[in-house]
Amino acid sequence: MSNEEEYDLFCTHCGQRINKDTVFCPSCGTQVSEMGGEPTYSNNYSYNNRPVIDRSPRLKALAILFTITAVLFLALGAYYLANIDVIMDNLKADPQWPDIVKQIEDMGYTEQWFLDTIRQYLVIFSAMFIVAGIGAAIAAVCAFAKKCWAVGLIACIVVTITTSTTFIGLIIGILITYMYGTTKPCFQAS
Repeated sequence: MSNEEEYDLFCTHCGQRINKDTVFCPSCGTQVSEMGGEPTYSNNYSYNNRPVIDRSPRLKALAILFTITAVLFLALGAYYLANIDVIMDNLKADPQWPDIVKQIEDMGYTEQWFLDTIRQYLVIFSAMFIVAGIGAAIAAVCAFAKKCWAVGLIACIVVTITTSTTFIGLIIGILITYMYGTTKPCFQAS
């Protein structure tokens, strides 16, 4: 059994499985051997003896997920921002509106104060969706380009913070940020 048959071959930069004749890693572009020279072998362990795991498929899936999320968040934010007046009119047209106004006035507030508060909430809610959409778009671009890993990670954190108004949003955001954080070896040095 030769030395080559004893080892699985992996790129020492990103962990992508490679053929023994590979000169440049197809995933990250790192040169794995000199022309005519011997490739760098790895027995499925990185330099610090932890398993090398191919994160390229995860990165591609996250890039697609970020693209879909960006479109969804930007569309929702724009929709709510453009339709604040319609939402307010529908609220005032509700048959229970007079009862709500009476309860508000019993608490010492005015109807106008309540309407202004709801309008401000809708503007903030819309802005949060738009910021999350921009963050997801930035993370998608970084993931597709396999560059600027830190910028993409910061964008993931921004998306997590802006969508953390619910417990589920927070958990999903943390999970996706963690998954993105583990893809660092797939990125080219920038």
